[in-house]
Amino acid sequence: MKTLIATTGNGRYLLKVWLPTLRQRGEYNGDILILNYDYTPDVVERLQEDKNILLRKVKKVYGLIPCDRFRAFSEILKDLHQNYDVIMTIDMDTEFFKPIQPLFDMAQEKIRYVKEWVALRAWFKPSGLPNIDEIWKKIESRPIINSGMIVGPAKLIYETTKFIAENLKYKNSWGYDQMLLNIYLYCFDVPSQNIDEKWNYILKGYLIVGKVLDVFDNEIAILHKRNV
Repeated sequence: MKTLIATTGNGRYLLKVWLPTLRQRGEYNGDILILNYDYTPDVVERLQEDKNILLRKVKKVYGLIPCDRFRAFSEILKDLHQNYDVIMTIDMDTEFFKPIQPLFDMAQEKIRYVKEWVALRAWFKPSGLPNIDEIWKKIESRPIINSGMIVGPAKLIYETTKFIAENLKYKNSWGYDQMLLNIYLYCFDVPSQNIDEKWNYILKGYLIVGKVLDVFDNEIAILHKRNV
């Protein structure tokens, strides 16, 4: 199985935590696509030492990188996705604690994701999209699908990023990318399924003096810290 992980984010955290824990505790030796928005030359140099990293220089089109990354993912994956069986997109404010091969194994036929603990109505109703009132009635009571980690068949992941990218033209404020992901997976009959939260355990507490003040046990495979 040929796999790809796509991400972007803080270059220092990437080198200090994200990449080492992915390669070591995550036991991942496959390809990684990293969007380079503004990395310093020393970060770029260190990343290029890893021959399985595909570093792509991109220029921000939309104001917020969390939204713009899906535009960039879509453009790059248009041709690249055909070289892979399974692709994951993941936030960089994460840390790996367990081997992630089981996650790729379960994502060969469906997109897999982790739901949050609140419904979409507790977040915000997206504006600007055509037929949004009709769409909102269908999904407002559904649990939020967290966009911080999705993994699935390469073509489905590409099509998902393409849908998000195409609809960011209506609005691209904070959280709009995640709302578009929810609309796409809930309303367009995309083969997808929720999985155990250990694969994208969203930190609900705080990090103080390097200690996690939260419900945390040895079963967590990927810890999502938020805003590193």
